[in-house]
This record gives sequence, C-alpha cells and structure tokens, in this order.
Amino acid sequence: MNEPFKIGCCRIIAAFLLIPWAPDGNAGQIWHVTANVHVSSTGTDWKNAFNSLQTALGYAKSGDEIWVAHGTYHPDKTDRKVSFNLKRGVAVYGGFSGNENKLTERDYRKNKTILSGNIGGGDKTKNTITIVKGENNAILDGFIIEDAYSTAEAKKMHLTPDEIRKNDANDGGGMRNFMVSPTVRNCIFRNNHAAKGGAVYNVQEAKLAQARFINVIFDKNSALMRGGAVSNDLGASPEFINSKFTNNRSDDKGGALYNDFASSPIIVNSLFESNSAASAGAIGNDGGSSPLLLNVTIKNNHASSGMGSGLYQGTGANNNPIAINSRIDNIYNWHEDTVATLNSELPAEHAVPLGKFIFMSNLSPQIPSQRLLLQPRTKIGYQEKYDWAAIQKNALIDSLLKFYAQNGGAIEYRDAYQVPVMTDPASKNSIIYVVPDSNSPLKDGSSWQHALTDLQQAINMAAVNHAPIWLKKGKYYSTADKSLISAFILYDNIEVYGGFSGNETSLQARNIAENPTIVSAVSSRAGFVFQHVLYGANNVVLDGLTIQDGNADGFTYNGKGGGLLAYHAGKTFWPHDQAAGFVMTIHNCTFANNFAKEGGAIYAFGKAQLVITNTYFKNNSAIYGGALMDREGNKIDCNNCFFINNHAKKDGGAVYIDYGSHAKFNGTLFDGNSAEHYAGGVLAVSRASQLEETMVDIDNSSFIHNQALSGSNIFNLDQSIVNIKNSIIKDTSYQGVVNIY
Repeated sequence: MNEPFKIGCCRIIAAFLLIPWAPDGNAGQIWHVTANVHVSSTGTDWKNAFNSLQTALGYAKSGDEIWVAHGTYHPDKTDRKVSFNLKRGVAVYGGFSGNENKLTERDYRKNKTILSGNIGGGDKTKNTITIVKGENNAILDGFIIEDAYSTAEAKKMHLTPDEIRKNDANDGGGMRNFMVSPTVRNCIFRNNHAAKGGAVYNVQEAKLAQARFINVIFDKNSALMRGGAVSNDLGASPEFINSKFTNNRSDDKGGALYNDFASSPIIVNSLFESNSAASAGAIGNDGGSSPLLLNVTIKNNHASSGMGSGLYQGTGANNNPIAINSRIDNIYNWHEDTVATLNSELPAEHAVPLGKFIFMSNLSPQIPSQRLLLQPRTKIGYQEKYDWAAIQKNALIDSLLKFYAQNGGAIEYRDAYQVPVMTDPASKNSIIYVVPDSNSPLKDGSSWQHALTDLQQAINMAAVNHAPIWLKKGKYYSTADKSLISAFILYDNIEVYGGFSGNETSLQARNIAENPTIVSAVSSRAGFVFQHVLYGANNVVLDGLTIQDGNADGFTYNGKGGGLLAYHAGKTFWPHDQAAGFVMTIHNCTFANNFAKEGGAIYAFGKAQLVITNTYFKNNSAIYGGALMDREGNKIDCNNCFFINNHAKKDGGAVYIDYGSHAKFNGTLFDGNSAEHYAGGVLAVSRASQLEETMVDIDNSSFIHNQALSGSNIFNLDQSIVNIKNSIIKDTSYQGVVNIY
C-alpha cells in the first residue's frame, strides 16, 4: 500500500510501500483484472484474473488494492448511467502488462489502461454520463479516463448552494467527487464532456479533507457551462500537483478550471496552455475563490469575450489568488479582486505585492511579513523536475498551507473604507457659500462676502444641518493629504450646486454655461493627484459642476471611478445583500478627462441608483467602461446626456453595463466614443447574474462616429436584454441580440 504522510499541513505520497497479498487476512488483498480473458475467475492473481473492474470493486474492501492490466474497460456497455464507484480505502492501479509481481514493475505509460465511456455506437450523446465516482481515501492511479458525455441532463447555468447539495446534476464527465476526497495519480482525462467539469467535478466542504490530483493530464475536455476540465463548488479546494491542463474548452467560463462558492484549490508546478472559453480561458474564480498558485505557468489561452484569457477573478466578493514563482500572461479582475504576487511574472496592473496584500487582508497576523524574506528559491513557472516535498518545508509556504487548511482559502480584506469622522461644527446658515479664494477676514460661509474657500470644509458643515452648498465659478482643489480616498468626500443628504457668478440670491439666477465650476482631483499641495475626485454618499445632489482630472490607477477600489466612486468601497457585497451602492442625483454636470481602470468617470456598484440628467461625459478613459461602469444590480437613468470622445482600452468605450444592472438612456447622444475590443458605445453583459439579466433600454437616442473592433455602437455580450426605440444608430453596427422597435 502507498502510505501518505504529512509535511506542514499538506498530505503527500512518499513512496510505494508494497504489501503483497497474503491469504491470512493480516494485510490487504490484491485483486487482479485483465481485459484479455473471456471468463472471470477468482481475481487472486494474473492467471485467475477478473475480466471486469466492476467485479473487482464489488469484492474489494478497505485496505485492498486492485491491479488492472492494459486494455479498455467500460462501467457498463449499455447503461450510460452506470459508473465505476470507487470504494473507501481501496487503491485501484492501472498500467500493468499482466505479469508483474510488484507495483514498481508496471509501466503505466506503455500499458495504456483505459476507463472508457464510449458506449454510444458513434453517438457521443449516448456515452456514459460519469465514468468514475470518487470515495474518501480511495486511490485511482495509472489510467486514461475518456469519452464521457453528460450534457443531455444539464440544468440551468447557475445553481444555488442548496441546489448543488441535492447532488442530482450529472456534472463531471470523467469523474465526480461529491463530498469525498480521493487521490488521483498518473492519470489522463481526455475527450470528456459535461455541463460543468468536463473531466472532473468536485464538491466538498472547505475545511474537510480534499481531493488530490498528482501528475495528472487534462486534455481536450469540454463543458457546456463551467470548467472545461475541472469545476469546483461549495468550498472544494483540491490539490493539483505536477499537472497539465491543455486544449480544454468551456462554452461559457473557465476553459480549464472553474472555482465557485469559496473553492480555493492549491495548484503546484502545473501548466495551463491552449485552453479556451468565452471568459476565463484558463482559470476562472467566482464567489470568494482564491487559489494558491506555486510555480504555475498560464500561457497562450484564449477568452473570446476578451475577459481573462489567463486568470479571471469574477463575481462575488474576495476572489484573491496568491501567485508565487509563477508566470501568467493575462489577468482580468472583476470589481475589487486582485492577485497577490511574489517573485512572479504577470501583468503588474492587475496585481499587488504579496507583502502589501498580507497587511490589508486576513492573512495578517497569521503570516508575518518577515517570512516573505524566506520565499522558496526556485525557477519561475512550471518545471519538469520539481521537489514539492522540499518546497513544503519552506517557512512561507508552510504558513500559507496552514492558512488554507484552517480558513478554507477564504482570503478577505480587513475592512471596508470608513469615511473620516467630522469635527467641523454645524453651520447655522441656510446656504453655505464657497468661493475659490477670498481676502475676507471672516470666512464662515454665511454669504458670498464671507464665503468659505475650502470645499471639503463646506461639505463637512453641510453634513450636519444639510444646508445646500453654492459654489462660485472657478477651480476647487483639495487641501487634504494623500490618506483620503478622494479629493473630496461627500456625506449623506447634501446638495452641491455650481455655476454661480458670486452675487446670485436664487438657484434660478445662475448661468452654468457662463460660470464653469471645476472640482478637480489635483491637490493644492504640489506633487500628487487623487485617484478619485469625489467619493459618493446617499441622497446627494450634484448640480452644475465640472468633475475632472481623476486618475484611478490603483488596485481594488482605487482603480475605479476616476470622477466619482458611487458605492461603499471595500464593503463585502453579495447579490442579495442590502445595497452597498449609493443613491445619487446628478444634474447639469460635466465629467471630463478622468481615468480609471474601470469606469473612467463614474463607477457604480452594488445596487446603486443614479439619476443623471443633462450631463456631459467628455474625453474620459478606462480599460473597461470609458465613461461609466454600472455593475451588480444598479439602476441608472440617463436623460438628455452626452457621451463624447470617451475611450476604453478593452470594452465599453462609453458605457459598460454589467451583472444584473438596468440602465436607461433617453434622449442621449453617443458620439465619437471608441473601444479597442468590444462596444464603442454601450456594452451589456450578464455573466449568469443571480439577480436578473442585465437590461439596457435606449429610447430617442443617437449613436454616431463610434468605433470598436466588434460592435462599434452596441454589443450584447451574452444573455442580456437590449431594447432600442425611436433611435438613430449610424451604420446599424451592433453585435449580439438587440431588440429594435
């Protein structure tokens, strides 16, 4: 028997300790199987071998081994619902020629031992649904598992945890491990197909023993929905050691590997190459999944949507992989996700150094930062020869493995952002007046003559008595230091009005066009620009302002919304939680020359509600959503707005509407916007939203001079709903399903 032992917290296989079969019952029995005999015998040796693996499994008990000679074995030759059911504590070995006396004598590469689902007579839809079903403490070693097909019984795209626990879906074509933790070694999974987990589907509680895959190849497997090779659910966090994922495909997400509902596998010295999907060409992480990647290479994979051909962090809070000594050629982070990295080669704009990440996450204090100095000294990426036993002894790796074992890989940020506590006294004024500069000895905001010159001071005063703030024309810069999240922080229930010349006594008397009022991210202190101009709040009114110069180039929320961040930054949010987004009204404003990684002018998230009227978005830019990013259950109404010359490095030159949000554009002009990939004007994407489909309603609007590689005006990326009425679309350039009335 092969006895596992522990180094750190991770179980590994040390050596083959052979215990030959003895009839006295003091040791486990070895059962023999060969496809070369027509009549089964006793299975006690090669001369008397069973001709059926199912027969051997029926006789075997915990502690036994089954040795299987080369050949092809089917769970059943007519009933596609039958599987090979592994047994607790039984090791099943393939790769024998049929005359070996020791396990070490076999050559599993030469003696191909195939567990096949090919029983459909050329009709793959009639092949075996699941070839192997795992069991605790079982071993499967030295087999090729191929030709399963199970999508005829596929259920809906996204199942709830309760639905998954019913175990009534036929996911996992090659192997299904439902609440069990077998060890799979020296195997090949190829040409298997399922709705989820074309080759393997794992479901397991996060802190229980996990399945292990050692020296396993996943090649040419496919999934209709998630995980072309492997899909992990409900905390399943298997180990993949010295494994290869190549040429696997998913029609939706996770061409090679998909993790959901806090599934955080440990992936060691493994290669992901030439896999493909609509998104997450190699690895997709949703629902709080944070795999640990040690010496992993992810290269030359493909995502047709442009979202994450390599490593994709998607919906749900806190998908934060850790990559050490790894090489990753492409990363996509959704919302506040990031990749923590140490001694790795990957796109720097999508990652944060592990030392910094430890400080701001629940990894601290379990992993002292000084252990980063003890990082394992190996080459970067996948290696043909790799000493995993030695690597586990490294202090940093040992600490990480213990953290994953104790926490189920649940890596979270420490806290949501908290706005500063106000110390300013409440204003007794019915209106708070602000001017860019003043020589008045009295600056209490009580009149234009005695106006304040510090906009943040006015906001703080208004936050207590909710008096409206009136701004005289000119430019307003922050006097705060870099510690604040934005140049200006808004508070609930305040109203800020610009466009005054400095002598008006009513809102109606102002002339916004003649009195531009600029609120800038540029600090009054020389040397830096804030990442956001404004940090939002609930029931705020912005009217008559030009909001410009934001530069949200940081990580997590500091890469969102250069002009306005319209949600509670850093707050953990799940689709059915109460809103994390803000309720705001924006009238007669201009957002200009702002940049962010996502949502150049505005980033709204978590059931935010924005009403935007008569507002210009000009010359803003982002990687995604040049002007506006609207994500996860938001309600956005844009009336008589203008999106002009905004640009996205990837998708959504003007607007990006995502994950169950509903955006309405009425009387709105989209002119001269561009994207280097999808949707020069408006992109809609649902991502199997747990809320509802993303919906975009466009009425009495115009799209002209917009450009993109695909869908120069509008792109419906998946099952979103796009309705267009009474509108002009130059060149009628759109992609996906669009309803025109």
